[in-house]
Amino acid sequence: MDPSLKDADDLDEEEDDSSDEEDEEPKLKYQRLSSNVVEILKRDSASCMGIHDKFLAMGTHFGVVHVLDFIGVEIRRLPTHTTTINALSIDDSGEWIASCSDDGKVCIHGIESNDSFQYDYGRPVMAVALDPQFGRGKKHQQFASGGREGVLYLNHPGGWFGGRTETKLHQGGEGPVYAIEWRGPFIAWANDLGVKVYDTERQQRITYIDRPKGSPRADLYRCQLCWQDDMSLLIGWADCIKIGRIRERPSDSRAPRVPTATAVPDRYVEIVAIIQTDYMVSGIAPFGEYLVVLAYLQATGPMSPSTKAAIESAADQSPEAGQRARGGSGQRPELRIITRSNDEVSTDALSLHGWHQYEAADYRLAAVPHEPLFFVVSPKDIVLGRPRDLDDHIDWLVARKRYDEAMHAAETHPDQLREHSVSALGDTFMKYLLDKGDYTTAARLTPKLAGDSDKLWHHWLYRFGQLGQYAAVADFIPTGRPRLSDTVYEMVLGYFLNSSVLADHVKFLELVEKWSPAVYNLQNVTTAVERRLQDLQADIILNAASTTDEQPLLVALARLYTFDHQYDKTLHIYLKLHAAPRSAASQSLASGSSGAESPRGLPPASYDPFVLIRQHGLFDSIKDKVAQLMAYDAEQATVLLTGHAERIPPEVVVPQLADQPRQLYRYLHQLFVKDPQLGKEFHEVQIALYADFDRAQLLPFLRQSEYYSPEKAFRICQDRQLWPEMVFLMGRMGNTKAALHLLIDKIGDVQQAIEFIEAQNDDDLWDDLIEAAMPHAAFVSQLLEHIGAYVDPIKLIKKIPNGLELERLRDRLVKIISDYNLQMSLREGCKEILKADCVELLQRCTRLQRKGFRIEETESSGRCSICQGTIINFRAVGIIAFFCHHTYHQSCLFGNEDKDATVVSGAKSPDPGEKRIFCPICQNLHKARNSRRTLSRTR
Repeated sequence: MDPSLKDADDLDEEEDDSSDEEDEEPKLKYQRLSSNVVEILKRDSASCMGIHDKFLAMGTHFGVVHVLDFIGVEIRRLPTHTTTINALSIDDSGEWIASCSDDGKVCIHGIESNDSFQYDYGRPVMAVALDPQFGRGKKHQQFASGGREGVLYLNHPGGWFGGRTETKLHQGGEGPVYAIEWRGPFIAWANDLGVKVYDTERQQRITYIDRPKGSPRADLYRCQLCWQDDMSLLIGWADCIKIGRIRERPSDSRAPRVPTATAVPDRYVEIVAIIQTDYMVSGIAPFGEYLVVLAYLQATGPMSPSTKAAIESAADQSPEAGQRARGGSGQRPELRIITRSNDEVSTDALSLHGWHQYEAADYRLAAVPHEPLFFVVSPKDIVLGRPRDLDDHIDWLVARKRYDEAMHAAETHPDQLREHSVSALGDTFMKYLLDKGDYTTAARLTPKLAGDSDKLWHHWLYRFGQLGQYAAVADFIPTGRPRLSDTVYEMVLGYFLNSSVLADHVKFLELVEKWSPAVYNLQNVTTAVERRLQDLQADIILNAASTTDEQPLLVALARLYTFDHQYDKTLHIYLKLHAAPRSAASQSLASGSSGAESPRGLPPASYDPFVLIRQHGLFDSIKDKVAQLMAYDAEQATVLLTGHAERIPPEVVVPQLADQPRQLYRYLHQLFVKDPQLGKEFHEVQIALYADFDRAQLLPFLRQSEYYSPEKAFRICQDRQLWPEMVFLMGRMGNTKAALHLLIDKIGDVQQAIEFIEAQNDDDLWDDLIEAAMPHAAFVSQLLEHIGAYVDPIKLIKKIPNGLELERLRDRLVKIISDYNLQMSLREGCKEILKADCVELLQRCTRLQRKGFRIEETESSGRCSICQGTIINFRAVGIIAFFCHHTYHQSCLFGNEDKDATVVSGAKSPDPGEKRIFCPICQNLHKARNSRRTLSRTR
């Protein structure tokens, strides 16, 4: 039982070792009935109880029936008997209640009327059950009763003049009838031998369920009967529980319509479960898929044979005497919830008043039909058990300081809360966390707790500020909905800004980046950062060392300048940050970050100066910062400067990179790749840079550029002994012979010498090559192998001095002869091919020239090109047509022609003997074209 649901005096009765029990939430909560019940039980003792959906009825040892509501307020009192009431029964309508007593009487009273009936059986009646439909009419006004006589009576309407008749459903001889339960058409009762079920609808006894073997005497541990539904019966007897299910027999084995003594009943009871317990069952009731059992646990330790004999002897006189002889040897009763396979779900020990004086038969368990309410009755106490609701679950969690679970439960089903609220739980949880020092969890809870209330946000932020824990809650402060006052955001930023801890400065930077500048006064925050940086600089100067790191604040200031559109100041800070040395603390902080970073630990996307320059066109601002940009990122700086050479001309860039030759080389090279005309005035500077940093690009540059002095370039290459470049430059300067000697003496590459001579297009150089090669046998050997394709090898062979030893001379001579024969063969073959092609083309030309072509008279053709007269019907003179499709009257053409007209094969005249001339129009065009060429060459 949960201590919070007990009376104060009950807590004192609990044993000290209750804290050692498993901390598992109970399934039920308990409440002791108070009001009139307390006064009634002070002067009397409860002996039994009946339950209805609307009320409950309690029978006492003084023979009084008290009708109560569910909180213990007395509704009606029925003084029906003179001694102990053993059982009560209420019909389904709640209009009638029956009671039986040791005085041998059965009394039936109307709850809402004064009608009553009384039947005297002469011997104590221990059980009674009304027909569930008793209130529906006279036909159903029947009841069953039984007691120490051992006979089960069914009292029902019948006889003469509307009288009543009693039918003995059981003749006795099997001991007293201890319990009767009526549900639908079935009556179940128990005696010393077991439980029987009678079918009133078919007037048959349908089953007999024997008492478990070896169980204690039936009068010491009363049988507990409970109908779970119309077809299921729960039986608890001593330490055994049985569950029976009523079923229909197959049609071929049913009894005949007229019942006989030996007829087989139409229905039977199947035992679907048997549960053996380690306690005595004082009550049983269904609870959904579970069973609720009122358990009586006997005191530990064996009972001596003499004590056991004394108890049984006293019990022979009366059950009460037997109980007094036992002397209250039990423990606190327990309300257990078990499965139908006897798995324990929960166990609650109940501290009923005077529990140490009672035995199993002193307790009752009554359940409200169709509702999970359970009343545990002892002579001096009544306790109501009901399923725990969400409020109870939250109470249990809060009592154990499991606030997070309580919050989750409340947020999941807020509509089920009656006593608690999410906000109140949140307040309690928040105070607990703050007192405990768990500021991180408290900060995560704040958005749930404060929601959209700016008042609550101000309250909790003020509390965090008092504790100096803005670092925990800063990430959760809203900037949209709700929007707090500017003062709140500035207060939080000021906390991190004025701290002397590096992590707080980094947090300040994060908040500046995260929060919109619209939530605080941008000018105020910017001024505060500038002053803070001045203080830090002064501290560095005074102490000769910095205990903090100003770089996060510089980055934050740059961000603030960006928000204020002061991009030139932002750029200045970015470049300053790159040039400034970093403290060990800042470096360790940056190395521990998870994201990709720039060389100085800054996020490259949002703090990249090149992005800033391009986005805001800061080209004028960087004209004096070329060296800084190159130091920041030479590759990006080069791309930026060459891509915007019209805004930042080379004349501005080159002087700033004079002391950085490698960066200057990088810039000039990219500029030349983009456009050789850009930076042409620096090409002579570029020659030395190529020579020092990229030798492979020097010769292509010399060949492509025309904006340098070959003499200066030659001196640069000569100082560095760059022979190929010197050969090229001497060739450009016209000193080809010296270049050729340099190739032979310094380089010694025949192939390069041959390529050089071909490029110069000077046949005299071949003789110079041969003459210069004579002193070198190896060079002569290479010439014999390669020169045959360019000059007559006889020249070389004749120049070879006698006695000069040449390697592989025979092979090379054979190769020369073979190459010569191959050349001759190729020439002859080409000659034959050329001749055949010429003949074929001549024949094709002849065929084409001999073919006629069609002339049609249109606006643009078919007219004389001189007089524009018609051609087709003009028969006075002949017609001359050219292959260019210009046509003329013969008279028009020769009237304008010179006597010395050039004869050509370009026109057809009517007389084959006539001379052939050019088309005047095409001839004039040809002359004009030649004149333009001559003029351009002259210039």
